[in-house]
Amino acid sequence: MAGNQVFLAAVTVSELRYGALVAGWGDSRRGRLEEAIKATTVVPVSDALLTATAKLRVHGLSFGDAPAPSCQQRPPSLPRRLGRRARIRRGEVAGPGTGGGVGP
Repeated sequence: MAGNQVFLAAVTVSELRYGALVAGWGDSRRGRLEEAIKATTVVPVSDALLTATAKLRVHGLSFGDAPAPSCQQRPPSLPRRLGRRARIRRGEVAGPGTGGGVGP
């Protein structure tokens, strides 16, 4: 990528480090990963925070899995089941077999 500047989102760096730790990469391979990261511009969040996040996620695996962030949880005001059939009945989903989309 000569002549091009590479940007990485902070969360991408965390995911790269997390993947290397989970995969059990050795010092040499993780060192090469760190060199590749250093050759990029990381869009800001502190490096210490990224490493701590990766290590916390690895630690969470020993408990079955790291907990999902609260932003991924369903808000309590939504019904438990809003399946495709219910959305089709309300006309929110168009597609084959629903009368509103492409297909036979």
